[in-house]
Amino acid sequence: MKKVKVLHILDSFGIGGAETWLLACTKYLKDNPNIQMEFDFLLTGGLESELDEFVRLNGSKTYYKKYSFSRFFSFGFFLRKLLKNGKYNVIHNHGDFVSGWHSLAAIGLLPNIVITHLHNPYNYVNNYKSSFGRRISYNLGKYLMALFTTKLTGTSNFVLDEYGYDKWPFKRIRIQPLYCGFEINNFSFSEVSRKEIRSELGWSKPEIKVALFVGRIGIPDNSIFPNQKNPSFAFKIARKLIEKNTNWNFLFVGLKGVYGEELEAIVLKEGLENRIKFLGIRDDVSKIMSASDAFVFPALWEGLGMVMVEAQCNGLPIIVSDKLPKEAFIIESLVNEISLNAPVENWTQLIVETKNKKERHVNGNELKVSTFSINSSVLRMYNEYLND
Repeated sequence: MKKVKVLHILDSFGIGGAETWLLACTKYLKDNPNIQMEFDFLLTGGLESELDEFVRLNGSKTYYKKYSFSRFFSFGFFLRKLLKNGKYNVIHNHGDFVSGWHSLAAIGLLPNIVITHLHNPYNYVNNYKSSFGRRISYNLGKYLMALFTTKLTGTSNFVLDEYGYDKWPFKRIRIQPLYCGFEINNFSFSEVSRKEIRSELGWSKPEIKVALFVGRIGIPDNSIFPNQKNPSFAFKIARKLIEKNTNWNFLFVGLKGVYGEELEAIVLKEGLENRIKFLGIRDDVSKIMSASDAFVFPALWEGLGMVMVEAQCNGLPIIVSDKLPKEAFIIESLVNEISLNAPVENWTQLIVETKNKKERHVNGNELKVSTFSINSSVLRMYNEYLND
């Protein structure tokens, strides 16, 4: 196999689907050295996170340089020096339209393959165009991206179409989605994990049912634009569910932030802490899925919704909003779609009534042969990196 050296450019390693995917890729490459591919990361948030050490332990280098429009020239100097010394075959940029500005800063030193990878739907980016200057930055960045990018991809065809990238000048560089893969075995249902987590929560009785929400609850700029994970509606569902059904409890997993702490305070004030729990950020989401009986995903928008794919692997019945790409519906028998305009009571009724139509442990088998397995995902990337 030909050796390929890749520089990934992204903001930081959080707990989002794209970041989790890239973390899994680094481990997969370390465990499969026959795949001649090396990843390094330029993190444009400029700050180190807890997960960065995991990347380095798996053989990748991390570089930090804050990017903003006001820092364009200092960022460009850093990036040019990195490209000169790193001798990369590929730049894989996860910065949406900002990738165009990154490429402009590195003009003359760009490798033959420059990939721009869209992870968020247009509505997400559209929220940032809150001023004339930002709109100019967005529109120019988008066309700079079209000029310098050799391959344009995304987490789904849905998100690419939503951006208008099925039209000129973007259509000429567009390729099929590079789906974010994951280690299927890690998300398969486990009876051992189910008992372990339910014991931890104090919900061991077999008659207790658990509905699960996974996603950021509080975000730094929550007051400026809505949280796409829609935790406020999930909280309404949780309260109505436990009010009407004594055997159902509700679990929130994900960054609490200020808003999450406010919701938790309401739960404590109303004495519902044994029925609704906020676990914050966890590194054992797959185990928590095994402990649950329904997955609630009322997202306002998603580029794909990787956590929903993971839930299907675990065999969880899913109650999902009608705003997600159908490309995320891998095991359709598990997916129950409902409008965000439907009353809360309709959501809770669907949670209570839905049932898994087969043994949960067999669901992972369908995902193993899909494009969402980490093996398929890594090999697909490798093939795109080779063909310029």
